Amino acid sequence: MTSIKGETVGATLSTRDRLLAAARSLFADRGFYGASLALIARELSVTKQTLLHHFVSKEQLYAEVLAEIAQSYLQLLMRIQSEYVDPRHRLEAAVLALAQGAPEDMQNARIVMRELLDNQHRVDRVKNWYLRPWLDALTDTVLEIPSEHAATREEALATVYLILGAANFFAMSAPTLQFLRARFGPY
Repeated sequence: MTSIKGETVGATLSTRDRLLAAARSLFADRGFYGASLALIARELSVTKQTLLHHFVSKEQLYAEVLAEIAQSYLQLLMRIQSEYVDPRHRLEAAVLALAQGAPEDMQNARIVMRELLDNQHRVDRVKNWYLRPWLDALTDTVLEIPSEHAATREEALATVYLILGAANFFAMSAPTLQFLRARFGPY
């Protein structure tokens, strides 16, 4: 069994899945630029060549991590869309699901926020923006919300970014808030 940042990963995971899990953890902690193939390999006590056997580059490894996250977020949103008719309720449920996710989901949130903020140097080399269908679906939901002012698609996307930023910031700061509550009492 291998330990990835305190979590035990059993022998039931394939080598490829173990590599993806280690990469996800390091990309969440250090970002794309701070997580080298050598560091990921060292985390799992494998060689860099083993990583390159499964993924031809760090970009491909990162892309697969992003694809998994994007797919899980899109599936969550589709489930929410089937449960709620009102677009306000759909948006609220989607944001709450992200903000109240399990601790391991915070890795995903950190990677998504890093991707939305740090991608500017890689954008011309990216072949697929895996987050786009999910962001488009969230943007469509915002556009469905009745308002006095008809928002443009760009304004709706800006709203999605603001909401995601606030929800993820709150979720990622939960350990600090818990510590402060324990030390200084509820507020």
